[in-house]
Amino acid sequence: MSSCNSPATPPDKPTDMKEQFLAFVKKEWFHIWRDKKTLFILFGLPIVQIFIFGFALTNEIKNSRIAIVDLSRMHLPNRSCNA
Repeated sequence: MSSCNSPATPPDKPTDMKEQFLAFVKKEWFHIWRDKKTLFILFGLPIVQIFIFGFALTNEIKNSRIAIVDLSRMHLPNRSCNA
């Protein structure tokens, strides 16, 4: 006599959490790969942002005021301040 209250797990379903996660990632990857709009958002937009920010941003510091504070009351030579 079989009990109707105990659900049977199909043998093809992964029971391990890692296997479930990997199966989910694989499924989503195939969905993304089929949809061209999502593929463009995933790969195209970051490339566009790199080009835009590459022209807009720079590491060069221009026109900034710098102050040197000597709390030890020792006089620094002028060449270290003028460098």
